[in-house]
Amino acid sequence: MKKSGKFAIMGLVILVLFSMGTAGFAHGHGEYKSIKPPTVLFNGVRYIDHPPIRINNNSDFARLGFPGNGTPENPYIISGLAINGSAGNDSIYIGNTTVYFVVENNYLYHAGFLSDPYYDGDGVSLYNVTNGIVRNNTLYNNEDDVRLFSAQNIQVIHNINTGGIGIEINASKNNTIMDNIVQKGGVGIGVWSGSEFNLVANNSCSANTVGMDIFLSGHNVFKDNTFINNYDDSIYVDESPHNVFYSNSMTLSGFGLWGDLENFTSQVITPNNTVNNKPIYYIVNQNGGLAPSDGGEIILGNVTNYTVKDMDLEYCSVGLTLGYSNNITVINNTFKEDHLSDILLIGTTNSTIENNQINSGFNGVYLSDSTGNTIKNNSITGTGNTGVYMELDSTQNMILNNTITDGGYGIQVLDGCNDNYIAGNTIANNNIEAIEVTGGCNTTIMDNTMYDSPTAINVGPDNKAGTGYGWGFEALHTKIYNNNMTNEGIYIHGDASTFYTMTLSANNTINGKPVYFFNNQSNVLVPANASEIIMSNVSNVSITNMSFNRFSVGIELAFSSNITVENCSFYNNSAGGIYIDGSSYVEIRNSSFLFNNIGLIMANPFSQHNKIIHNLFAENPSYSISIRDGSYNLIYNNSFYLNGGSGDHASSYTQASDNGYDNYWNTTAPPGGTHGYGNYWYDWANNNNTNDQNHDGIVDWPYSFNGNKDYYPLKNATYPMPPLPPLAPNAPQCKAGNGYVLITWRPPSSNGSAPLIEYRIYRNGVYLANVSANQTWYNDTDVVNGVMYYYYITAVNSVGESQPSTPTRGMPEPAVPELPNVWIIIALIALVGMVRRKIK
Repeated sequence: MKKSGKFAIMGLVILVLFSMGTAGFAHGHGEYKSIKPPTVLFNGVRYIDHPPIRINNNSDFARLGFPGNGTPENPYIISGLAINGSAGNDSIYIGNTTVYFVVENNYLYHAGFLSDPYYDGDGVSLYNVTNGIVRNNTLYNNEDDVRLFSAQNIQVIHNINTGGIGIEINASKNNTIMDNIVQKGGVGIGVWSGSEFNLVANNSCSANTVGMDIFLSGHNVFKDNTFINNYDDSIYVDESPHNVFYSNSMTLSGFGLWGDLENFTSQVITPNNTVNNKPIYYIVNQNGGLAPSDGGEIILGNVTNYTVKDMDLEYCSVGLTLGYSNNITVINNTFKEDHLSDILLIGTTNSTIENNQINSGFNGVYLSDSTGNTIKNNSITGTGNTGVYMELDSTQNMILNNTITDGGYGIQVLDGCNDNYIAGNTIANNNIEAIEVTGGCNTTIMDNTMYDSPTAINVGPDNKAGTGYGWGFEALHTKIYNNNMTNEGIYIHGDASTFYTMTLSANNTINGKPVYFFNNQSNVLVPANASEIIMSNVSNVSITNMSFNRFSVGIELAFSSNITVENCSFYNNSAGGIYIDGSSYVEIRNSSFLFNNIGLIMANPFSQHNKIIHNLFAENPSYSISIRDGSYNLIYNNSFYLNGGSGDHASSYTQASDNGYDNYWNTTAPPGGTHGYGNYWYDWANNNNTNDQNHDGIVDWPYSFNGNKDYYPLKNATYPMPPLPPLAPNAPQCKAGNGYVLITWRPPSSNGSAPLIEYRIYRNGVYLANVSANQTWYNDTDVVNGVMYYYYITAVNSVGESQPSTPTRGMPEPAVPELPNVWIIIALIALVGMVRRKIK
C-alpha cells in the first residue's frame, strides 16, 4: 500500500470522528447558537452536553430549536447530545405528537424514575406518539433505555442499550424494533399489555435477567434475534397468544411458556428456533408420538399419549414443558443447568416422570395445577430452589423413590395442593428443608429417608410468618409415618387445627430414636428413649433429665399447659431448643441451651404466664430467647453467654429478643427489700470493673433490648459456662478443575472456650485431612475427573470438635479450550498475513 493511500484513509477516519464528535452542534439548538457548548466524551465519541428534553406537542420541536419541519422528507432531528436524566427525569421525553422526528446519535444515561408515565426514568420516552425513529443511540443505566407507551409506527433501530430495561413496548402497535444491542439489564426487550402487530427482529440480547419478555400481547413477530447468557429466559411468553417466533438463536437459556390453554396452543414456534444450536420442538394438539432425539428444548401443548425419552435437555430455561397435556411419559432423560425448571407441568394430568437425571436447575420438577401425576425413581441433585415443587391446586400426585440431594428444599407442597403422597424418597443435604407442607391438606409422608438438612419435615400454614396464628391456610390432616431422619427433625406450626388433625406415629425416628407426638392428653409419661417431643393440647407433664441434640426443635409445646422441663440439655438444634406456641404455665428450669439456632422460641399471643428460671443459654447464634409474641412471662436467674455472637453489648447486637408485651426479665422488689434480681448477661456484667459500685451483685444499669429491659442484671453468673467446642465453619465452597477440588471456608463465628487448633476436612462422610487453624482452604488432588465429591468441614479446639459445616460439592473435569478465543487467534493470524501481503 502506498503511503499517500494510508494518509488518505487516516484523514477520512479523522474527518468521520470529528463529524461524530460535533454532530448536533451544526444544527444550532436554540440557546447554543452563539456560544461554544460544553461537551461529554464517551467511548471515543464527543457529544454536546444538554439538559433533559421534554416535548409535549408538535410545536415544541420548533420552539426548542430542533431542525426540520416534521414532514417525512424533513423530520425534526435530535442528534449528537449527551443527556444525564438523573434526579427523576427522562433524558428525552416526547409526548402527544404526530409529526415525523428522528432521535439519533445521542448518549443518554442515568435517567431515574420519579413518576409514571411522564417521569419514568427513560433514556427515550415516547408517549402517545406516531411517526418516529430512534436510531444509533447509546443508552446507559436508565430505568428504561427506550420506552414506547401507546405509540405507533415507531422504528427503534441500531441502538446500544446497557442496564435497566433495554426496550419497553407498552400498549403500542405497528412498531419495528430491529438491530439493537441490549445487554446487562433486567428485561432486554419487553412487549407488554396489549402491544400488537410489532416486528422485533435481528436484535442481540445478552447478559440480561430475561432476554425478551412478552406479557398480555399477541399477534407480534419475533424473528432472527440472538440471545446469549440471559439469566432466566431468552424468551418468556405469558398469557400472550398468537405470536410468531422464527429463527431465533438462544444460548445458555431458552424459551419459557406460561399461561392458559390458548397461550400454549396458538403460538407459531418453528424448529429453526434453537437453544444451544439444537432445535426447539413445539408440539400442539397431538395424540401420540415420540419427541425427536435432537431437540434442545421440548414444549407440549394439549398433547396426549406422548413420550420424551433418552434426551439431553441442558442449559435451557425449562428443558421440558408439559402444558395442558395428558398421559405423557418422560423417561431416561438428562436435564442439567436449566435456569427455571428442568421439567414444568402446567394443567397436566396422569403423566409419569421416571428415571431421569436432573442436575443443577433452579427447580427440578415444577407442578402447577397438575393432578394425578407420578414422579418416581429420578435423581434430582443441586437444584437452586426445590427438587419437586407443587403449587396452585396440584393434587393427587405421587412422589416415589426419588433421590433428592444438595438443593434448597427437597419437596415443597404449597397451599391448595391436597391429597399428595410422598413415599420412599431419599432426601439429603438440602440446605433449607427436606419436605415442606405449607397449606396443603391430606398429605401423606411415609417411608422416606432424610438426613443432614436443617429440617426434615416442616408442616404449617402458607404464611410462613412464624407464629401461624390467624394467618393463611392451615395444613390439615397431614399423615407422617415411618420416616427415618438423621441429624434433622420435624417442625410443626400453625393454629390448633394443624396439630389436632395430624397423624404422627412413633415409628418416625431421628438418629435412631422415636419421635413422640402427644395430642389431647394429660398426665403423660414421656418415654426415656424419645428423640423429639411434640405436644398439642396436653397438660400436667414433666420432662426431666433428657438430651435433645441435632434435631429441628427438641420440644414443641402447642396449646398446652402446666408443663415442666427440668435438667434437660438442648444442643445444636437447627430451629430451636424449645418452641412454645400458644402454651401457658410452662416452667423451664435448670436446663442448658447450647449452639441451637435459637435457644427458646415463644410465639402466639396465648403464650402466657410461663416461667424460665436458672437456665444456661450459650452460643446460640441467633438469640438465647426470642419472644415473638406472648405476655406475662417471667424470665430471671438465667445465665446468657455470647448468644447472637454478642461480645460487647450494643443496641443492635443483643442476646435476646422480646416482641411480646408485659413480660418481665427480672423479679420485682421483694417485700422489705430495695430491688429484685434479673439475669446474668456475660457481655454486660463484664463490660467494665466498676459497673456495680455499691457491690450489691446488681449491675448499675439495665440491660436493654427491643425496648425491653432487665432492670436488675446480675454481676455474677448463676450458672457457670461449661467448656465449649467451636461452632461449625461457615460457607464452604468448592472450585473444581482438572484433577483437583479446591475447598474454601470462613472461620466459625465462635471459637468456643479455647482457641482453634485445626480444621478437619471430610469427603463423602469420611475423614480426609486436617489443616492448621490459620488455613481456611484445602486442595484435594486425590480425585477422579467426572466424579462428584461431597465435603464438609469441622473446627477443633482443646475442648473438642464442632458440628459439621453445611456440605458442599465439586466435580473435577478436564480443561476445555475456549473455542471463541481459538477462532480469534486464528483470525488475527490471518489478518496479519493479509496486511503483510498488501504492504509488500
